[in-house]
Amino acid sequence: MKAAPLALAAQNRTRFVVPFYTLDDDIRLPDGRLLYAKGYTFNPLSYVSLPQRLIVVQPRDLDWALDQAAASDFILLAAGTPQDADAITLGEKKGRALFILEDRIKARLGLTVAPVIVRQVGQRLELQEVHLERERGRS
Repeated sequence: MKAAPLALAAQNRTRFVVPFYTLDDDIRLPDGRLLYAKGYTFNPLSYVSLPQRLIVVQPRDLDWALDQAAASDFILLAAGTPQDADAITLGEKKGRALFILEDRIKARLGLTVAPVIVRQVGQRLELQEVHLERERGRS
């Protein structure tokens, strides 16, 4: 699997996303009655909650993410450089499960930059984009 690419955050910014979902197929009850028709759009956060935060970083910012993350948070790695180790190797090295940022998750959450911390606030997702000061020449 290949991680989805994200640009680096150029500034601190907080924005909100409502992760609406549209059904691709009809949802029927066991007796065949229609429960929800294909095309029905809803906000999943009206029915379930996201108990943890998602912290999305490029591999170069993994140490920062580990400092920010609670034990229950998920750390997702965006694409880095060809020299970066993969998520499994980095997870074993750091002693923590790490996940790859998939293109479909990137699109669903409207992610454009990293690092970003995603958390649920009411029935929306708050995306806190974080600009990290980096050494000159390592943008």
